[in-house]
Amino acid sequence: SPYRKALDSALLQLKESGKLLALKVRWWHRSCQKNNNKRQAASFQFENLAVIFLLLGIMCAVAIIFAVFEQKYKKTVKGNAPEIYITQPSPEIISLRDRH
Repeated sequence: SPYRKALDSALLQLKESGKLLALKVRWWHRSCQKNNNKRQAASFQFENLAVIFLLLGIMCAVAIIFAVFEQKYKKTVKGNAPEIYITQPSPEIISLRDRH
């Protein structure tokens, strides 16, 4: 890899200067303080889950309201024009298809 030589030389310089050992002593040889005040993790309570389900219900209701308004908007913009379905192709389309 192109970075391997640069990384190796940088690590060697840190090791030779003693900075690598200082970092190791700083981070690995520290001991944690003894703390007898052990805390227990908070368990899920009904109130915590109720808030999540309440938000989920509100978001579903908002989505349904938006869907209803979107359908009404599309209906008013599009108008009440009937859909036109073509059951048989016109003679022009048939003649164009036969040319190829």
